[in-house]
Amino acid sequence: MTDPQAIEEFEEPDGQPDDFDLIALSNTRVGFRVAGYGLLAVLCSIPWSGVYAIDLTLTGLRIVGWILIAAGIAMMAPTPNGPLPRWMQAIYIFLCSLAALRMVARGFDWLAPIVELEQRVVPVLWIAFLALPWILWRFCQYRGLTGRALTWLWSAVLLVAVFGLHWRVQSNWLMWAYPPLGVLLFVLSKQTARDLWLDAVNRRSKAVIRAQRA
Repeated sequence: MTDPQAIEEFEEPDGQPDDFDLIALSNTRVGFRVAGYGLLAVLCSIPWSGVYAIDLTLTGLRIVGWILIAAGIAMMAPTPNGPLPRWMQAIYIFLCSLAALRMVARGFDWLAPIVELEQRVVPVLWIAFLALPWILWRFCQYRGLTGRALTWLWSAVLLVAVFGLHWRVQSNWLMWAYPPLGVLLFVLSKQTARDLWLDAVNRRSKAVIRAQRA
């Protein structure tokens, strides 16, 4: 049951679309939560890459992470009730699934074509990964969740800055910046799921009250 006080404290929507689907937004809320676990798993597994003693565990963690990101995006409703149009959802699901399959295929020679294909699209995969927080920033801004949009904006800037610096300098110690970013994106995903739902309930309640007064 929604806390009335939480609804009252929630910021007044500004410039949001008036039409919305509670079922679609509920699906998007669940998708945010699932994808958040995936972002956490993928980013937290980066610093230990190449450490043989725990490589198998980390490989499994990263496989689960990519699968969760793909599943979370698949659960989200398409725009305007979700952050991505249907065709872009399909691209993200394909890329994340391919990344997971490539890691599974490491030990199977007959799956070598999958490894070769994934290696060719690795730049596209990481560009899509880095673009995701920016897309979520735009989505929150579009829904009128100004405060949450700002947190996604700063997280996107931090992620791009760390990735760009790591790519430029190639220092292993920079990889330890990824786990805190994973925790940050995980928390933001859960908070966005909550805020999105509270906003939807708030606006639906106001719409019902206006209809009763008319």
